[in-house]
Amino acid sequence: VVVSSTTIVAITPAGSAGAVDITVFVSGATSATRSADQFAYHSPTIYTVKVSTDTTTGTASNCTGAGASCSLRDALAAAATINVAPGNPNTIVFSPTVFPATNTTLQNTITLAHATLNIPSYVTIQGLTTGSGASLTNLITVNGGGNSTVFTVANGTTGAVLNNLTLTNGYTLNGYGGGINNSGSLTINSSSIASNTAAVNNSNPGNLGYGGGIYTTGTTSTLSINNSTVSGNSSNAGGAIYINSGTLNILSTTIAGNTVANYNDANGGGIYINSAIAITLANSTVTNNNGELFGGGIWNANNSPLSLKNSIVAGNQARIRYAQIQGNYTDLGGNIADNA
Repeated sequence: VVVSSTTIVAITPAGSAGAVDITVFVSGATSATRSADQFAYHSPTIYTVKVSTDTTTGTASNCTGAGASCSLRDALAAAATINVAPGNPNTIVFSPTVFPATNTTLQNTITLAHATLNIPSYVTIQGLTTGSGASLTNLITVNGGGNSTVFTVANGTTGAVLNNLTLTNGYTLNGYGGGINNSGSLTINSSSIASNTAAVNNSNPGNLGYGGGIYTTGTTSTLSINNSTVSGNSSNAGGAIYINSGTLNILSTTIAGNTVANYNDANGGGIYINSAIAITLANSTVTNNNGELFGGGIWNANNSPLSLKNSIVAGNQARIRYAQIQGNYTDLGGNIADNA
């Protein structure tokens, strides 16, 4: 490859035939080949949500031009059509005229009526806020309508980000993740995951509900939660968070008031760790969660690598044993936690 200030020349691999796919990452945009080997230039795009209603299927064209009828589902569909570079994501924002701080919480709530919302790669959903510092308040709520998981991040998706949002009333029956079902790479910043449910069908309890707030799985999956709250969620295993595999990083976050129901695997009121590459809990609090059987705060079922630093795991409940933490963990200092 030969690069100048205005030209990039590349020689195709030996033995290649036909069009060769090339993606060139440049500052602020991505250039990609077309079938005729001509580059199309794509800048990251900002899509503005202008309605609080949920559309049946995402229609990307609703968000082009003036986009007066652009819903959140439409914006996600539009963002999925644009291939952008890592570090330069498409961004979905919310109209401050449609969702002002003077509105009630209900007026600034988007209630889903047509299944979960799928987040594509390299998409940031940026909520509105009011106030500053300790009085900073998130204005946008996405409500699952008591019928579906709120957000899904599929296997292979990377660079998905949620900022300053409240996710509530998500629901899955005999499934995974009432609020969020993650199999890719997801970062959650300054958000609230509250009052979501992963339930069991009492007439057919063969499968439980895993991860009332969040379920995350996949050997290459990553979930990072920063400066957020995961509270009031319920499930049959992992009231707040269930990690089946992958990596979980929790920083400056409160996990409180989550519960699991009375079933054979009703453990991990706060966090249920089935298996993981690594879990880190730093500057965070896990409290007032109910593990029903074991692991009121954290249930580390198979002793996955769990590290705690400057964190509190206290005030949790379990009916049989290990009210705070079940399983091994590495104490990196500054913690109030035990295996009692």
